[in-house]
Amino acid sequence: MKAVITEIRGAKAAVLQDDGSIRLLENKNYKIGQVVELKTTKWYNNATKWVAAAAAVLMITSGAASYAYLNPVATVSLDVNPSIEFRVNSFDKVISVKAMNDDGEQILEELDMKGMDIEKAIEAALDEMVEQKFLDEDDDKANVMISVMHKNETKQEEMTVYLNGEVNVFVKNAGIEAEVEVEGIGADRVELAADFNEKNNIEYTLTPGKLNLLEKLNAAQGNEEKLATVEDIEVLIGELIDRLNDVSDDDEPITLEDLTVKDIMKEIKRNRLDVDVLPEDQAKDKGNEAADGEDVVENDKGKPESALGLEGKDKEDKSPNENANENGNGSNAGGKNGGN
Repeated sequence: MKAVITEIRGAKAAVLQDDGSIRLLENKNYKIGQVVELKTTKWYNNATKWVAAAAAVLMITSGAASYAYLNPVATVSLDVNPSIEFRVNSFDKVISVKAMNDDGEQILEELDMKGMDIEKAIEAALDEMVEQKFLDEDDDKANVMISVMHKNETKQEEMTVYLNGEVNVFVKNAGIEAEVEVEGIGADRVELAADFNEKNNIEYTLTPGKLNLLEKLNAAQGNEEKLATVEDIEVLIGELIDRLNDVSDDDEPITLEDLTVKDIMKEIKRNRLDVDVLPEDQAKDKGNEAADGEDVVENDKGKPESALGLEGKDKEDKSPNENANENGNGSNAGGKNGGN
């Protein structure tokens, strides 16, 4: 069981366990805020009331228990198109959840994820996205983007690797063809995304995860300088939206609120390949053109017949005996040649 050291008094240390209970330990040079692994013993389960009371008094006087549990040490954002941001404490428990766009609001209407382990909260959100068809097994290829910012670099790496494994297993079990990307980011990216949101004050909210993708797009375009200001982000997003509108067949122009993770990731790929149209989109367009442009006629039975199939029409119009004779002659000829 995980626990965080919240108070030290001489030879004793008080810890807050991830089930919310308080416990006294022998102080082994602990530091406040240190996360430790504890074994639950039979002695502890049957601990006397005065031990629990002493720990409670110790914690109440310091106020450290509430601080440790409610203090966020990590920010995790989830982007599919619904975008959700989680704040996580030292126990990897979700202490707050925020929808970052309208689709995210729609997901959170059905869920209460406070107090859940972060991986369970993400799985619950993805499950609801499947339920509401934001993630669909019939989709070409969905994109799941998760960014992790933790105050402790080691913990950030551990959480990133763990979430990557858990989410990939979930997506596979759900039967969805999705590209999952889980990455650790710096605190500066979280702050820059917050600055962008504060300045623009619009329904579209930039998550750290989407900002991370925009940074990749910026690099894919050959820019060596990172996105450092809100203005840098605005210019890049403006260029991206103009590009998407140029190639879009929709009558309604794409706006900032319409920008999805999939749009950004496809643009990154297009720039890296240095092509105007991605190979998969080109193949899809050709397939649609072939389906739309195929000449169709009707036979004497009223059934459609493609122009590609007209080559055998003369043979089909002949009587069965005529066709049989032709086939027979061909076989005989072959037989004679073989015999000679």
